[in-house]
Amino acid sequence: MKEKMYNFLINLGQVIAIFLMLSPVIIIRKFNEMSEPYFWLICSILYDIYMYSIIIKLNYIKDAKERYFKYVKNIDDTIPSLKLTDKEKIDNMENFIKDIFDEIEK
Repeated sequence: MKEKMYNFLINLGQVIAIFLMLSPVIIIRKFNEMSEPYFWLICSILYDIYMYSIIIKLNYIKDAKERYFKYVKNIDDTIPSLKLTDKEKIDNMENFIKDIFDEIEK
């Protein structure tokens, strides 16, 4: 029950975020009717930039997860003739994690 409510609230928040991302268009259409339209236009554009950065990071995390399962986790299954030592596996994982941290810090 708690998980269903959490998922519902997350989905509702995503729908509201999508509508808020359309706010620059609405502000431009109602520009002459609004008080302080420049303030609201700048705020809505900054919100769009923020949401765009979140979407980019979420896509990067999804891609990193796929790469992890493809190249690190299941490397013995994908290339049966390859036999890595434990040290080589740990080094691969360390390099993979370091690459993720480097990308996130950008």
